[in-house]
Amino acid sequence: GADDKPWSRSMEVRCTEVEFMLRDPVKNDQDIQYTLAAAEAGLLFMEQIEVKAQTLGVLRGTLSRHILPYGTTDQSVANQSSKAKEVLENMPDEMRRRMSDKEVAYLVRGANSVRKLIRVKIADDNDLNQAKESLKTTARFFRRVTAEAEEMSIGPFRLLQTRREGQRLISPAKPGKPSNAPVFGRGGGHYQLKQQQLYNQQQQQQQQQQQQ
Repeated sequence: GADDKPWSRSMEVRCTEVEFMLRDPVKNDQDIQYTLAAAEAGLLFMEQIEVKAQTLGVLRGTLSRHILPYGTTDQSVANQSSKAKEVLENMPDEMRRRMSDKEVAYLVRGANSVRKLIRVKIADDNDLNQAKESLKTTARFFRRVTAEAEEMSIGPFRLLQTRREGQRLISPAKPGKPSNAPVFGRGGGHYQLKQQQLYNQQQQQQQQQQQQ
């Protein structure tokens, strides 16, 4: 079935892309859930910045530069983060007047989260476009991994690891039926099939014994 095919080329490429974009690699199922949620929250932040910039009649990049002041001598790109209080103090008056403290705090928090999640700087409109694409790619990838893992009744990180190593997976159960059966992912296809057959035989023997 479709489950035991290795990933398509595009998924392999996306996997490499996403690994490169993330500041911290995912190490378990929780990391995958967090990264997916953070990427989706990041996309909401991108929408907010767009809406707010239009309202203020400024470029998104201009607004984001005030939200994430960048270029001060002691701040490397990796540590580019803001505190709402400093942002409010340094914002031009006409912009300051048209934004509530709450809005500024929300945007600052959003910008900091995006910066922590993916390797991008947010200094102009092009950076923001790139950040948005990175967040979309990340969210799409982990949604796909999670959905595929659910169908196969295994953890998303387990699936990611196995696919990353280019191994075939034989689904332990039909979609929708959770199973505690082991997934035979190691070794060549022939060896793996042998393992699967042996496991099936054992299961059948056990069932027959129970019925007798």
